[in-house]
Amino acid sequence: MAAAAHASAAASTGGGSIRVLHRRFVLALLLEGHTNDDVRAVLEREDLDEVDDASLNRMRSELSPPKRFSARSRKHRASVEYLDGLGVSALIHHEPDAEDALRLLRLPKARDVAECGLVLRVPLEAIVVQLRHQGVTATPKAIERFEEWFWCVSGFDRSTLRVILEVRAVRRALRRISSDDERAAALRAARSDPRVLAASLPTTALSWHITLGALGHAPATLAVDKVLEHVRSHAALRAAESAMRGGPGDEARGTAFISILRAAHELHQQVVPADAVLRDGLSTLRLGTDASQVPTIAPISDGRHTVDLQPRAEADQSDVPPDAVEEEGTEIDFPS
Repeated sequence: MAAAAHASAAASTGGGSIRVLHRRFVLALLLEGHTNDDVRAVLEREDLDEVDDASLNRMRSELSPPKRFSARSRKHRASVEYLDGLGVSALIHHEPDAEDALRLLRLPKARDVAECGLVLRVPLEAIVVQLRHQGVTATPKAIERFEEWFWCVSGFDRSTLRVILEVRAVRRALRRISSDDERAAALRAARSDPRVLAASLPTTALSWHITLGALGHAPATLAVDKVLEHVRSHAALRAAESAMRGGPGDEARGTAFISILRAAHELHQQVVPADAVLRDGLSTLRLGTDASQVPTIAPISDGRHTVDLQPRAEADQSDVPPDAVEEEGTEIDFPS
C-alpha cells in the first residue's frame, strides 16, 4: 500500500524520474543524432515511457563515441565496435533480430505477454509457446532482444522493480484520462495491471498461469489437487512468516493465512482420489537395511568347512555295517 501511495503521488505531481527500462533504445536514438523532441516523439509513437529532458541530457553526456563516428556505417570499425559495446549495433543496423523485436513491441497483446513473462523470469521458450497460441511467431532470441532494448527488467532487484512498475502503471493510466472524473477508475486499473501483479508473485509455473489469466487469456487445464498443494505450501509459509516476524498487523495476517491453509487442506482431501492418498502414504515407507558387512562362512565355521560339492566316492567295506554284509554277488540292503 505504501508503494502504491508513493506511485500515485509521484504520478500526480510529476516529481521524480522512474528508471528507464528502454535505456538502450533511447541511447540508439541519441546516437543517431535525434533531438530530445525527436526522441520523445518516437517514444510516444512506440507507446514507450516518456523520458524528461534532464534524463536525456544526462544520457547524452555519458556517451563518448570515437572520432569520425558514424552510427549507420558498417565499414568504420571503431564505430561498429562502439555500438557493439553498448549493445545497440543490431538495433541501429536493422538486423533481423531487431525487426522481430520491433514487431513484438508493436503488437499490444503479444507485448503484454512478453513483458509479464520477463518480469516473472519465465523461460523464453514458454513465452514463445504462449505467443504461438495467439498466432504470433517469435523466437527466443527476439524476446531476448526485446528485453535488452525495450523492457530491461533483469537489472533490478524485486523491491525496486515493483516500485518502478507501480509508478509506471499509474503514470500511464493517468496519461490516458481526459477529466478528473476518470481518475479513480484509472488508479484502479493501474493497481490491477498484470505487470504489477507479476512482480508481486513468486517465480513459479502457477504464477505464470495466474498472470495469463489477468491478461484475459483462457486458463489452462490444471490438476486441481496440484494447485491446492501450492496454495497450502504458500499459505503455510506466509503464516509462519507472520508468526515469526510479529510486527504490527502480523497477527491478523497470520490468522488469515491459517484460514486459507485450513480451507485448502480440507478441499484437497475432497478432490484427491483415495488411491492417490494411499500411494503417497506408501511412498514414504523405507526398508531398513544393515550397512555392516555380511559375514562369510569362514569366520562362522572357524575354518572347519569344505567347498567341495562333488558326489562322495563309493563307500568301501569299512563303511558298511557288519550285519549288512551278504554273500558276494548279492545286493546289499542298507537299513532304512
